Amino acid sequence: QVVSTGLRKIFAPISCLQTLENIKPNYDKIIEVSKKYSVTGIYCFTLETEGCTARCRNFAPLVGIFEDSATGTSAAALSCYLIHHHLQQTQDNTIFTFEQGYSIEQPSLLPKSLML
Repeated sequence: QVVSTGLRKIFAPISCLQTLENIKPNYDKIIEVSKKYSVTGIYCFTLETEGCTARCRNFAPLVGIFEDSATGTSAAALSCYLIHHHLQQTQDNTIFTFEQGYSIEQPSLLPKSLML
């Protein structure tokens, strides 16, 4: 699904952590798909994690980012995506946390709070 907080990106849910970590991106194909759908790239994520909401990988070679260690705009959009698809329960001031950058040895943790 294409999701946007100002930067359009394809969101790709991945069933398990091992599959997410084993992705070997074909940058030429990602550029081709990005142009076709007028997006900046592909944001892959899995909910199979411990201690956080999701682990993510961001591929945006069309704009010079082969893989990003932290993608705040996509993390914000993922919060909304999870709520929209009823994949995350929320309460007042729900905090989502997203891990990213592990596959490129630059781990990060992105917290996002939502006031409902």
